Amino acid sequence: DLEDAVAAYLADVQPDVVGVRGFTSQADEFGVIARVAKRINPGCQVLVGGPHASTKCADLFHEDAIDFVIINEGEQTLIDLLAKFLDGGDPHEVPGIGWSQDGEKVFSAPRTLIQNLDALPFPDYSILNLDAYQNRHTMTCFPPRERFTSLFTSRGCHYQCSFCHEGFGKSLRYRSVENVIAEMRYLIEEQGVREFHIIDDIFNADRKRSIAIFDRIVAEGWDIGIAFPNGLRGDILNEEFIVAARAAGTYAAPPAPTRTTSSPTNTRLLSNPPSVDTSSARPAQPPSSPGRALRTPTAPGCESTPRISPFSPGSPSDANPPCTDAPRQLSRYPSRHAHRRHRIHGLHRRLPRPRPG
Repeated sequence: DLEDAVAAYLADVQPDVVGVRGFTSQADEFGVIARVAKRINPGCQVLVGGPHASTKCADLFHEDAIDFVIINEGEQTLIDLLAKFLDGGDPHEVPGIGWSQDGEKVFSAPRTLIQNLDALPFPDYSILNLDAYQNRHTMTCFPPRERFTSLFTSRGCHYQCSFCHEGFGKSLRYRSVENVIAEMRYLIEEQGVREFHIIDDIFNADRKRSIAIFDRIVAEGWDIGIAFPNGLRGDILNEEFIVAARAAGTYAAPPAPTRTTSSPTNTRLLSNPPSVDTSSARPAQPPSSPGRALRTPTAPGCESTPRISPFSPGSPSDANPPCTDAPRQLSRYPSRHAHRRHRIHGLHRRLPRPRPG
């Protein structure tokens, strides 16, 4: 029972500040944890942040047990709030937060997004029990093959997809290749990690940088697995990227949904989508069309299926030519948990059995 588990933990540690973060799928748990925290210590400060809090959902502001809602990036905001609590200052002066006042949402000044991501320290894994997160289904829909953790190499996305979040803004900020490799090295050597789930919003936006990361992984000689639970932008993939990704250990890279367009007409249709008559849909360009098709490597264990983005950018740049095919799953060897039927665009297939051991 969540409430009993939270109560037992908070009664043991007796915190002065309780932080809660999560996705909208976990929205009901925010209030439960906040109320338990106030019951255990009525004087504690309850802060909520993360993806769900950044939507500024009214439920969070209507919950009396929640003191402050941290909007978007929270690293500096949390530090500033704690400083106010410690020196007796007014926490409402801290940029990037919201709270409830007389039943209404109130917000402080917005906080500027962090531009130098390399300046952020690595997460302190010494106080995190990584073992508790293993052997569970992840955002890839499969249990991890090896000891794993998640990893951000960038924040934000420059596309304007109407359905997507804006927690990291609509511009891209990158960690340097050296900084990414340094964190991976620490996790491999000190934490025994052998699999990374890269959860960037759009890892392959800068193809040269992405390939440089793959090449460094190969150069380090690491035998690791890589997955992209958030997917990769399919219309800017090319064969060079896929070959480099597979060489580095990528085994799961679903094409991310895309509904961006530069057409005013399609922008209007996205806001007011009509019913779709598939019989009149424009057929995809044939694979033989120059510049449009992507052929994934045919080496054993590398599987792909066509995936066409119905709303792709109207004027893709020459640096990122569009394509109509994207990998469904890339694998040096299939997951040992992949013995199940898959439905892909109406076709059933059974994944090949993994190698022994």
